Amino acid sequence: MLKRILLTGALLISVFAVSACGGAGENAPHGAEEAKSMLTSGKYEKKEQSGKTTAEQSIAAADGMNIISYTAENDEKSVAMYYPEFQLKNVDEQLDEYKAAKLNIFNELIRSEDVSKKFVPQLNMTFDANMLAENIYALQFVIDTYISEDKTFSETEIVMVNAGTDSVLTGESLFSDNLNSRDHLYNTLLGSMKSDGGIAPYLNEEKLGRWVFDESNDFSNVRFSDNVLEFTFEQGEIASRAAGSPVVSLQMSELLKAMPESITRLIDGEYIERDEPALKERGKEPEPSAYKVRKLDESTKMAALTFDDGPDNVLTPQVLSLLDRYDAKATFFLLGTKVNLFPAIVEETVKSGHEVGNHTWSHKDLTTISFNEITEEIVRTNEVIGKSSGAKPAVYRAPFGANTEAVDQFVPMTEVDWDIDTEDWLTHDPVQINEMVRNNISDGDIILMHDVHEMTVQSLADMLDYLTDEGYQLVTVSEILHYKEDIRTE
Repeated sequence: MLKRILLTGALLISVFAVSACGGAGENAPHGAEEAKSMLTSGKYEKKEQSGKTTAEQSIAAADGMNIISYTAENDEKSVAMYYPEFQLKNVDEQLDEYKAAKLNIFNELIRSEDVSKKFVPQLNMTFDANMLAENIYALQFVIDTYISEDKTFSETEIVMVNAGTDSVLTGESLFSDNLNSRDHLYNTLLGSMKSDGGIAPYLNEEKLGRWVFDESNDFSNVRFSDNVLEFTFEQGEIASRAAGSPVVSLQMSELLKAMPESITRLIDGEYIERDEPALKERGKEPEPSAYKVRKLDESTKMAALTFDDGPDNVLTPQVLSLLDRYDAKATFFLLGTKVNLFPAIVEETVKSGHEVGNHTWSHKDLTTISFNEITEEIVRTNEVIGKSSGAKPAVYRAPFGANTEAVDQFVPMTEVDWDIDTEDWLTHDPVQINEMVRNNISDGDIILMHDVHEMTVQSLADMLDYLTDEGYQLVTVSEILHYKEDIRTE
């Protein structure tokens, strides 16, 4: 049987090194031509089995809030939306309305636009939560919309929640647009950049000023972390290209004067200070390490179970328990946004002897975004996986299997596709999921599933029974590539 050949990243190239090279951006994949070539090859070909939408909504708990996971998939669209629930009547109603409004906009767009017959429109909404003070949360939503091969939209919005008063502040820019506020933002950024030896020689103050005072600036390049605001700029945006993609980190306290009163009065100056001793202690942690291939009998039949789009706080532990019962190992391709929400699940996955891989930060189609966005999607995910579990992913899987050689050359990891798509995301039927495996399995195969669907978990025990009865040793992707490389390239 002809096996799908895996693309291999340029392992000697560092993502950070590439991002700092002058001129790298000109050759970056921007998506249109690559996506069209993939459509021609059939990679985006829509499935004919069903026009029915399968929608799921699940709830998992993390750090004083529940995480709502809403997914809806058919051959007309793919939706994945994550947002918090605080178990507060007014706050939860408004956040649910916020999600519904974004979903309605997407549905209207795909109805009104001339959508390609072979392109499945996608909506992804993720968020980061930062606790600014007692009961005060800054929720940073990132909404990515893909309507066609060359028509995409991305927006970042801040939603402030006061859990103490059950109130929400939406539609507010992170920074005020009055002159004094923007002056403060400009001078604070300028001072930090001038003291940074990696940025100062290349800084263009005029470009920085244009960026700060641009009335249309939505500050989508800003990230929250431990009451620090991190600004990530595009190559050449505020400095010469030799500076790469500058990153500036500033304490929340330094920027309160640049924020609107509606936000600062919620915080009331009582922002949470970073725990510096804890940060110093964190710095002593060992470097993340790669998965170690076990010594196995290569004459035995092997198959690799893989799970995408997790971790899920409810379903992933159930998958881990089943795998442990059968002494099976698997590979979990993780989304950075969900690792950020459920780090303990990732730690447990690694401790149980499984391999973790990179499935990008927010499940964006890599063929439709810029080089800098690809870099951020991969690097941020590797960092949060390493921080949560001590693991250093060596493999990655492109969302939707959408990849090109142009994309792959920028990712210094082994790209892993699959041989059997169980279509668990489409059928949500344990019988059909298992039939896909039984009818197609052979030695050295990689099986695609998702540990975010309840029906996938329900199908797993029968699958494990069948594969072990058939004499398959259930191993990780890296082990399949190590022991069955000859078979896979036949």
